[in-house]
Amino acid sequence: MVRKMIVMMMVLAIGLLVGCGGGGGGPALITGQVLSDQRNDGDITSTGIITAAAANRNVLFGVSPGTEYRAFLDFPLNGTNGGSVIPVDARVASADLTVFVNSINVAAAIPTLLDLVAYSSTTGPVLNDYNSATLTPTSFRSLTFLQSTDVGNFVRIDVTPLVQDALVQGVSHVQFRFLYDFVANPNGIVELADGAADKAPLLTITYQ
Repeated sequence: MVRKMIVMMMVLAIGLLVGCGGGGGGPALITGQVLSDQRNDGDITSTGIITAAAANRNVLFGVSPGTEYRAFLDFPLNGTNGGSVIPVDARVASADLTVFVNSINVAAAIPTLLDLVAYSSTTGPVLNDYNSATLTPTSFRSLTFLQSTDVGNFVRIDVTPLVQDALVQGVSHVQFRFLYDFVANPNGIVELADGAADKAPLLTITYQ
């Protein structure tokens, strides 16, 4: 008898929760996607050369003898590049950056630092951005590109904390910088595709 009463009480409790919307209700998750704005992508070298990403061009980062390259990618959240519009007050649940690796030269593994920056210009990266501070002290992460598995493939990078930082700052563009995370023998260059849309860098954001 007691057991039947407990079961009846559980059924009643579940019914009340469903009726009151207590079964995990809340704002639905929305997923938006933004391709990088090739007009504002590019790379900068330690010797002061800036290269904008023209049609079907790629961006480089890493080190060749005597020269370091740093790559910059720009993702407008306001729809100006034809992508999704992400509200400035969005609560980011997850975010992924997907890049296509065209090549990795010399080194078998490229230790990489990926951080957020705020361009000094609205027309692409400028020399000041080469050594600019990260958007916030926590707006970075480390990863490694591998010649054996990543060349000729898409690489998905979890950038959830970085995009959360960006939206807290109220930016309308999420701007990433790739640079070599130095080790004893630093020579190695990664070439990321930044041409045709089917291989262009893509930022996917799921939010409320």
